Amino acid sequence: MKYRLVFLTIILWSSAMPNVAGRAMADPPTPWRITYELSTKSDVSVNPDRLFHGPAAVVAPNGDWLVCYQDSEDHDGHDGVIGQVRSSDKGKTWTSDGIVFDQRGEKQKYFGRNPSYAVTSDGRIVLVVQRYFPIPPGEVSLIHGSVCLISRDNGKTYEYHGLVDPEVPLRHQGTTSKILRSESGLMMAAVSISAPPTGISLYTTEDPEKGWRFAGWIFRADQLPVKYFSYGSLARRSDGSLLAQCVYYRRNFQSVSEDNGRTWSDPIELQDLRVRNDSDLDYAGDVLVAHGRGDADHCVDVYFSPDEGRSWGRRMVLDQHGYRGGGGYSASLRTRQGDLFIVFSTDAGPNTGQRGGKPDIRGVFLSDVEIRRQ
Repeated sequence: MKYRLVFLTIILWSSAMPNVAGRAMADPPTPWRITYELSTKSDVSVNPDRLFHGPAAVVAPNGDWLVCYQDSEDHDGHDGVIGQVRSSDKGKTWTSDGIVFDQRGEKQKYFGRNPSYAVTSDGRIVLVVQRYFPIPPGEVSLIHGSVCLISRDNGKTYEYHGLVDPEVPLRHQGTTSKILRSESGLMMAAVSISAPPTGISLYTTEDPEKGWRFAGWIFRADQLPVKYFSYGSLARRSDGSLLAQCVYYRRNFQSVSEDNGRTWSDPIELQDLRVRNDSDLDYAGDVLVAHGRGDADHCVDVYFSPDEGRSWGRRMVLDQHGYRGGGGYSASLRTRQGDLFIVFSTDAGPNTGQRGGKPDIRGVFLSDVEIRRQ
């Protein structure tokens, strides 16, 4: 399949407003604009009879692109497994690898949902999966502890390595953002809504086959002016600092670590970022972007930052879809050229189910992103 690239130029005026209401800024507003190329959207994985939700994406060591996602009967994860598709031609075509995680047949049944990928320095693929207790359809699902799987053959087969946190399983109830790799190993942000004090925590490992270490809380629930919060996201900035964000229905919060996650700054609420759910941070070239379910609920939004998360420009609406639980969650992988391929769940496509039906996974290239200052 060939992609038709449409060059769009958007002029974004930086308000230079503080991220916390009431903080004065010494510098005057600096106008800037963002330019980028955006391809036409394409199908990644489509099955109108199943609900595909919460994708993850990664480039395998052999160069293949992998996308996995919840494959279930409905949004709450009933009958949920993790399916995976693969592209060997940089996203032009996709083939199914089948189901890579399935605990429906276990003595204690669990349903899989909201996966996340990483690749270790020696070429192993790590897959972390959120799990739900099986319950009667129509009832609210209960999240259990997440588990870790590892592949040594570019994602063709996975070995099960058990709970991420066997000591306190409910401290890790899901990672939906990218798992970061550093010189010392891997790190990820995890949500906990059941293990006191609850919040967004940090997990690290030098070798995922030897287990993960709970490395403390990034956001504690008692630090935030909201009763509930959604998944966290992490990014390593060019100065080496770690940027963490989480969201509560359009209220986005941020914290920074200058010492590789050992300590974190007090959370601030961002006034210029309005992602509703599942905000994910990634770099398109050297420009930091945030993407996720949008401010208007039934869309996928992308925001651009001219200063690596210190401020954000207005949003670009990437996709509009009907609503059945699961639409709008997104993930991205970076190409060797530094561009992004963003995948998202949606029912708005020529081959997907009827609008308002069960979402499928589609993708789009975001390339040649550049901040131009006046």
